[in-house]
Amino acid sequence: MLTALALVPLTQIPLLIAARGRGWQLTIGAALFLQLACAAAAGTTQRSIRQSVTVADKQARMQAVST
Repeated sequence: MLTALALVPLTQIPLLIAARGRGWQLTIGAALFLQLACAAAAGTTQRSIRQSVTVADKQARMQAVST
């Protein structure tokens, strides 16, 4: 989870240094794909951790508060 969260800012670098051309379009597309993958990994891990540390009768409340 921490690795995924640490990679997200790095995926913005191609947007800062991009120039014209098909290569940069592919690079930006790959960076955005990596950003979405990292967000999904971090979100899934956070939910799993919250569920594992929350007692069974409070699961619904925990999910409602987190959303």
